[in-house]
Amino acid sequence: MSMNENRYGIIAELKIQDGKMEEVIKLAQGHFERQLDGREPNATGAAILKPLADEPNMLRFWEQWKTKEDYDAHAAPNDNLKVFFEGAGPHLDGAPNLIVSPMEHFEKQATPGQKYGILVEVAVKDGKMEDFMELAREHFQRQLDGREENATLASISVPTDEHPNTLRFFEQWESQADYDPAHTESENLKVFFGAAESLMDDVSLKQFDMQHFTFDS
Repeated sequence: MSMNENRYGIIAELKIQDGKMEEVIKLAQGHFERQLDGREPNATGAAILKPLADEPNMLRFWEQWKTKEDYDAHAAPNDNLKVFFEGAGPHLDGAPNLIVSPMEHFEKQATPGQKYGILVEVAVKDGKMEDFMELAREHFQRQLDGREENATLASISVPTDEHPNTLRFFEQWESQADYDPAHTESENLKVFFGAAESLMDDVSLKQFDMQHFTFDS
């Protein structure tokens, strides 16, 4: 796969009723297996981000398609999404929050199964988004070119019209140790922060155990 491809996708946040998390996760696993078995044309990948200790009722998904048109066909909703919400809907505590945007995708080798990763939200200084985006592209190209051995993929959710100074990263490795200390102490990350830190107003980061799904996985 080329190091940088344009895609389209979502980051979804679902608040789950007490005691219903495991049931919803099982429904989500079936949903993504169907989404990536070929019945959703041009669906490329998805991940279930397991709940955090300080957010035990919050479930997050990362999902991606080749184009906006492919996502729109999914969100219409298609039969697969209808089946998921028929099962999971009664267990949700409110409507899901969706961050929908074009994505720039970087991948070395994505495989299905248990992984470890992060979601990062960056507030970029006014007028500095293009400079920051270029630094991020260079960072992920290095991260996925083999120098971080077990880095699998990364994706930039580009700014939306509603939040033009906000950028989100989804990054994944094979294991927690591949993230910390292998990534957190890497020269690549030092280079990125050395160049990009002055362009940021704020940054927040959450770490997750996750289950990844790939096409025909």
